[in-house]
Amino acid sequence: MPKFGFRIKIIFVLAILVAILILASATAMERSRLSFVENGLRNFLAPMQNGATIISEKISQIPQYFVGMDTLTERNKALEARVAELQGKLEKLADVNVQNTYLKELLGLKEEMADWKPVAVSVIGRSYDAWYNTITIKGGTDQGFKQNMPIITADGLVGRILSVSDSSSEVLLITDKESAVGAMMQLSHLPGVVEAATDSVGSLYMIHVPYDAQVETNQVVMTSGLGGIFPQGLRIGYVTKVDVEPGDLMLQISVQPFVDFERLEIVFVLTNVPTTIVGTALVEPVTTSDSGK
Repeated sequence: MPKFGFRIKIIFVLAILVAILILASATAMERSRLSFVENGLRNFLAPMQNGATIISEKISQIPQYFVGMDTLTERNKALEARVAELQGKLEKLADVNVQNTYLKELLGLKEEMADWKPVAVSVIGRSYDAWYNTITIKGGTDQGFKQNMPIITADGLVGRILSVSDSSSEVLLITDKESAVGAMMQLSHLPGVVEAATDSVGSLYMIHVPYDAQVETNQVVMTSGLGGIFPQGLRIGYVTKVDVEPGDLMLQISVQPFVDFERLEIVFVLTNVPTTIVGTALVEPVTTSDSGK
């Protein structure tokens, strides 16, 4: 009985092999149509073959993805560097534009004062101790600068050159206690002298003004041109307060300067100083570098 079962198994396997050989022989030749079995198997296996193809393609693209990411990273770094470079150029252009604006505002001054030539220079040092209220500017005898040449900005009067070296100059600010400027009211031309206030750092007073003079707050004070150092018409500041000096003989006028002395970066030296006026009522002091200050 066991032998009979074994024989049946052998016959079954042989039958399957014969069927496979017959099927292979039948499908090997060129045909216009597939058999029913082949068509069913193809319809069954087609979606799986398509999915396998898609998965294979995606897997093959993984290395290309990482290569693309590296390329994008490099491009991003290059773009960031370019943006930083352009931002730096824009900042430089902004600085140049500010300086050009200053120069344009000073063109009107230059046209009104043909004898004066503004030269732009940088502020390279400051001194605010008990003896000095000065700044140091770039440029000295190498640019033809001389003692007492006026220093201005587009906002107004800064001071005058106190001493000159080969490549730098020291400027005495109008806020220094030793400074005095011949001045007048812009509209009435009422004369006086502007000097530094002793009770408030950075403030100015206009003195030698008769007590009965008509002075109001916010009036503009400018240089009078007397003394031969500062030309007439440079803005100094505006009136903030009017008091009567002890003795009721003169007014003491508080003046707020137009120039912000804490933020000086670029100033202008007025070169080509005209001949000093002699015999004027107001003479501004001439201080040399070895005057004992």
